[in-house]
Amino acid sequence: MPKKSEITEPKPDLRSWCNPLPPTWPESMQRERLTGELYMPDRKRDARAELIRSVRDGSIVEVCDTFLLAQTIGRVDVRRRDLIRVMDEIEDRGGIIRELSSGLETPKGRRRMRERAFEAITNHARGRRSAVNGALSTGAPRTWPREGQIFDGYRNIWQSRRYRNDNERRTATEKNFGDCPSRGWLRNTFGSPHDTRDQPPPTVKPPKRHRKRGSFVYFIQDGNKIKIGFSTRPEVRARNLQTHSPLKILVTIPGDRVREAKLHKRFHKIRVDGTREWFHAKPPLLKYIAGLQQHNKT
Repeated sequence: MPKKSEITEPKPDLRSWCNPLPPTWPESMQRERLTGELYMPDRKRDARAELIRSVRDGSIVEVCDTFLLAQTIGRVDVRRRDLIRVMDEIEDRGGIIRELSSGLETPKGRRRMRERAFEAITNHARGRRSAVNGALSTGAPRTWPREGQIFDGYRNIWQSRRYRNDNERRTATEKNFGDCPSRGWLRNTFGSPHDTRDQPPPTVKPPKRHRKRGSFVYFIQDGNKIKIGFSTRPEVRARNLQTHSPLKILVTIPGDRVREAKLHKRFHKIRVDGTREWFHAKPPLLKYIAGLQQHNKT
């Protein structure tokens, strides 16, 4: 029977995943920390799928950071779903995921590991993405100067009339300064290039206020007939009614169509046949007009 000192504990079944694409975790830094059988992305084979198939009950998968298990390129939501799928497949096979940067392990630290991974994926998505190989830039998005000579140079080129479109402006900026902000940054900072700086801002003319015209009931005489009508411009109305001899406006009083209708009803007995607003110039009507004229004088 072997002595207790001679009994050796079995070595843990370790597997290590090294993803060298994210610049925040260089390959050399990951290799220094990883101690198990190494798996790395390979163009000729799906190394991540081989890692998942090799997991047995009790196997430990080491990663420097949990988000390295997800695919490196793609939309944030796609990469997050991919990470959850890989973690579920490893745990379904009885494996344990160990995050070396925080010391967390599944299943106890699964929730915290997932939150950290989601945050890391979002931060990496904010960097610039290469259209050629999908590599991500390090750190936060590029910050551009907000003052100084370079900032003034960006503004002068962007607002210059020498260039026909935004592409020519950005090409000239890159030629002069070696780099150029995005079109959205330039527009948000300096406004539309079609707005000239030399011209003063256009003055906004206040809307015309039309004076509200009064309405009048007028009495116009044409020979032995008098017209009782309604208009906002009695003088214009008189000129429009004129045929041969000039018409004479006897008197005007403030009023509307209601007052006009009341006067038509009052003198309906002397209305000219076949008309609505013409009346015979007889004493009742002449006396009423004289009273209005006298009232207007006072």
